[in-house]
Amino acid sequence: MKIFVQMLDGWRKEIVVNENSETVAHLKDTVVRELRNKELTIDQIYLYLKDREISGVWVRDCGIRPGDTVNVVVKQRKFIRITVEHGDDRITLDVEESELVEDVKVRIKKRKGFAVDQQVIMFNGQEINGRLNHNGVEQGSTLNLFFEEVQIFVEDMRGKKDEFDVHLADEVHEFKVKVAEVKGLEATQIKLMYKGKELCKGKLLQDYDIKPNSTVNLVIRNRGG
Repeated sequence: MKIFVQMLDGWRKEIVVNENSETVAHLKDTVVRELRNKELTIDQIYLYLKDREISGVWVRDCGIRPGDTVNVVVKQRKFIRITVEHGDDRITLDVEESELVEDVKVRIKKRKGFAVDQQVIMFNGQEINGRLNHNGVEQGSTLNLFFEEVQIFVEDMRGKKDEFDVHLADEVHEFKVKVAEVKGLEATQIKLMYKGKELCKGKLLQDYDIKPNSTVNLVIRNRGG
């Protein structure tokens, strides 16, 4: 069916809506596209029919009829300051209240280098996804950052492989100590190599582009070397 959407500033547009299959979210998305404002999100769009806010899930349940005019109100963007904690590390971020958790992970990657697909963000004891405000995140909230556990292999010079459960954000030295314990050696006795490069203290595993199921090579250091 054809309906009209309009704003208080006089903007008005005729659009086609499939009342049998479209959701109100789809309708809001259509409005965003028609407004041609790439900064808008559907969370900023409020729709009204005859002074009543449209809040249902499906267009067919909202009482909209062919030729009706739906009024559009755009909510201004609101920014909040949140804290992301990882161990003793605290990251302060200024974000939009309706920002996607995935975008927060991208921000964290830019600040700390942690791979987006390995990050797990928790709030009030639960992993969160989607938009921050949909998860109850507000001004001053503290989120907790964890990492997905993955498996990688360490192959020694005899071809024996050992499997290790790690976080790719682990420090190389911590991993090296773990490998040395399994092998019954001191950490100072071994070198860990990946694609021809030695894994060095002060770096993270992911700094060497190590992925799940990667194989790291173990080399025994020569005495005095």
